[in-house]
Amino acid sequence: MCAESDCQEPIHHWFGLTYSSYLVLPRSALQTMPVEFQRRFVAMLDEMQATIDPSVFPDSYAVNVRGEGGRFERDPYADYRRGPRVPLRQAAAECTEPGSMGSAPGASGS
Repeated sequence: MCAESDCQEPIHHWFGLTYSSYLVLPRSALQTMPVEFQRRFVAMLDEMQATIDPSVFPDSYAVNVRGEGGRFERDPYADYRRGPRVPLRQAAAECTEPGSMGSAPGASGS
């Protein structure tokens, strides 16, 4: 495991030994995070869009939820307007409320 400052490929390191090619984040999960996190996240997305030519990717992707045994299931977060907010971990919920300016310890996703 490399120290954060030593990593030359931090995204590769974050994914670890998984076979994942994608990171899928429900919009509801992102909207649950504190406003300051959302601002940083959007700034990084804007930077990525300004750097990478979007024509190298297909126009659309489909995301399906699979449960036990590989069976398709209903996505509880598909309706971002009326869907539930993603519950915070107990320690994070005690430190900050969704939409606040604070940051939650352990909310880095690693």
